[in-house]
Amino acid sequence: MQRRKILIAVLAASMLFSMTGCGAGVRILRNLGRAIEKTTAARAGEEPVEESDLPTPADTEETPDPEREDQDSAGDIISNSGDSGKEAQKGVPGQKGNGERTTREGVTSLDDIFSGESNKEEQGDNDSGDFEDEMLSYDEYITANLEKCKSDLAADKGSVQSEVESDTVQWMNATYALITESNGGDRTLVGGMERNIINALFMRYQLYTGWGIEDRESADEVIEWLRSEGHRQEYMEYIEAFEESGLFLLEEEEFDQAIRDAFGAFGNYTLNYLKTIYECNKTCGENGILAWDLCRLNQVAAWCYVAGYYTLDESLEIQYQNSLLIQNSFSSWDDMMESYLYGFQYWKGDSGNSTFSETTKRRNIYSSLKEISGGPYKNEFARELQRSWQVEQ
Repeated sequence: MQRRKILIAVLAASMLFSMTGCGAGVRILRNLGRAIEKTTAARAGEEPVEESDLPTPADTEETPDPEREDQDSAGDIISNSGDSGKEAQKGVPGQKGNGERTTREGVTSLDDIFSGESNKEEQGDNDSGDFEDEMLSYDEYITANLEKCKSDLAADKGSVQSEVESDTVQWMNATYALITESNGGDRTLVGGMERNIINALFMRYQLYTGWGIEDRESADEVIEWLRSEGHRQEYMEYIEAFEESGLFLLEEEEFDQAIRDAFGAFGNYTLNYLKTIYECNKTCGENGILAWDLCRLNQVAAWCYVAGYYTLDESLEIQYQNSLLIQNSFSSWDDMMESYLYGFQYWKGDSGNSTFSETTKRRNIYSSLKEISGGPYKNEFARELQRSWQVEQ
């Protein structure tokens, strides 16, 4: 009963997370867990509660983000976007209309990239709404950037894929082949599509609207964010809060029942979100959703090649270094993909148990790709990766 009260209180606090932002929300979870534990101990005749241990007003006075509130409704989360970017529920570098660099949630749906359709939630959110209000339409963007894109492509005298094709290149393509396949792209091509002026312009617009990438500098910022922080930083803060509150000591049925007691039929996004943390920790351990960030890093680097922000050599070198980290972190494609899919489920607030969930669809696509003779996952995971391209000095 005591653990259930702690869980219900933490779940209730998690609702504040959706209005206060990740930092304050996690502080509320952590502090509330400590406060409840100490309050219970004090009532049992143990050590008293210190006022300094209780949540402070400063933890809850941040400005609510209406965009994030929209995301917290399961009905508002649409399509497969994890692969592209919204993945982003947390702080991908963006840019406001006044040119001030800021952090904003950013992601593009691969579905959008190949279909030409757009989904606001999947293309990322910003803190103030200013960036989105001033965002150019596709036609406006093409008009403003056509000549620059032509110039950038013409200036690139680097390699083309046919010159550097190797098992290593295909291995790196495989880290995001699931998304390429699910959106009708060519999984044998870097970035899932041929680089030409039409695809480059289209990809630039998707990177602009989804990730806040407008040039090489902002591309580097996003790559570094995925490498050093990504969604896993916030995920690990939740893990710490859950551990401090004893939530991982609950059996799954007890955890589920406490969620139902706390929220009933409401707050599906939040419920799925917290259950994913619980399940992922049990399944993936310390790796958590690491693959979610690392696989998307390769994907973004590949897209930036298609867009003309990186040469092929530069894009492959970024992916190569990142792929060594993937190999050092995981034992197999299955191991990597489990972490990746939990990351997708975490980002989306999805239910991994539903037959019709986007996470289940992704798992099914992966299973299908594994059975293809000569498919991307027949490439040995532990193979020695070698550069087949000329690295620019």
